[in-house]
Amino acid sequence: MKSAVLNFSRPERLQAKEPAEAHGLEREGVRLLVTTPDGNVHALFRDLPRFLQPDDLLVVNESATLAASLPAEGSAGTFTLSLSTNYGRGLWVAEPRWSTSRPGPLPLEAGEKITIGGVPARLVTPYPGLPRLWFVQIDGGVEEAMARHGSPIRYGYVDETYPLQAYQTAFSRTPGSVEMPSAARPFTPRVLEDLEARGIKIAS
Repeated sequence: MKSAVLNFSRPERLQAKEPAEAHGLEREGVRLLVTTPDGNVHALFRDLPRFLQPDDLLVVNESATLAASLPAEGSAGTFTLSLSTNYGRGLWVAEPRWSTSRPGPLPLEAGEKITIGGVPARLVTPYPGLPRLWFVQIDGGVEEAMARHGSPIRYGYVDETYPLQAYQTAFSRTPGSVEMPSAARPFTPRVLEDLEARGIKIAS
């Protein structure tokens, strides 16, 4: 498949700048496009059960969203550090940003010492081929820093700040995702009950 086939226009007016709840809808009230052998069908997410068959299996992600966007300070001044991948023993790939709406790269140097949510850290090296990302060695309890100072990673086109709970799904069990596993966001207890009643199984 050629990449040009995947290119499409996304008008700014159709960007999801706020959750469904901000429009007075339940999570399940968002639109759903279903592709069937007979073509595309426009529906709402609450209609999902009727497109599935008894004994179909839905596999869901139980990872809960982390408050992975943290205030940071260094030679460049005050900025935001969005954590990305945890390699263990305090080593992360992260994205330094001036703010949610203003990305980098920032004028940072390898070996530079910074603080992240009050926790000391060191910039190791830029990520190969992606100068806006850095390997960062964090020398302390980043989990506590997230709990005290962190917020959910928010894209620049999202105008408002929403609490961490807005970024959790009906399946969130184990903290682990720096960004929301958003495909599961529209699931609600009612949708889950309707799936069960139709004989559709769910596995994590």
